[in-house]
Amino acid sequence: MDANYFPLFPLRVVLLPDEFLPLHIFEERYKLMIGQCREEDRPFGVVLADEKGVRKIGCSARIVKVMEEYPDGRMNILTQGEDRFRILHTYDDRPYLTADIEFVDDRPEDPPPAILMKKILAFLPEHRKDAGPISDDIRNDPKRLSFWAGASLRPELEDKQLLLESESTSERLTELIRIIEETRKKEKRMDRLRQLSPKNGHP
Repeated sequence: MDANYFPLFPLRVVLLPDEFLPLHIFEERYKLMIGQCREEDRPFGVVLADEKGVRKIGCSARIVKVMEEYPDGRMNILTQGEDRFRILHTYDDRPYLTADIEFVDDRPEDPPPAILMKKILAFLPEHRKDAGPISDDIRNDPKRLSFWAGASLRPELEDKQLLLESESTSERLTELIRIIEETRKKEKRMDRLRQLSPKNGHP
């Protein structure tokens, strides 16, 4: 891969490693980009783009399946997150954005406290049934669990970006516990509102 030819797809989305992301490709520049990625069997980078601009930390995405293709070149694809990266420099000499990047990983550290994983594993099956079963590979791998749970909890974009940027599995798991506690508080408030609603707000 050319040093300055890592294709970037800025979106209002945060992609985590192993997470699946369906995409509808309709802009001409991204039809070209995805076509070249398919032809060369290469990943592209998904980076959060919002009012703060294009973030520096993103996740590479691999096309795992083309769901639909249309005569005008539009397509629906399924991608999966692979590796986190940091943008070093961007280039705008192509129809789409490209960059110099470096891949990033967690720093060496002691295994995270088992209680963090236990709390997450106790919460997810009951509250995120649509996330599917947790495989033994994920259940027994703190790093993979931190990303799987981060995707399953569907946190706010800023919280999810923090999970992506963290270079510590223990920090991510701790952050996930915070998100779980906030989720529980929201669920309790919603339950209370549902109970009061039939009574027109009267206890």
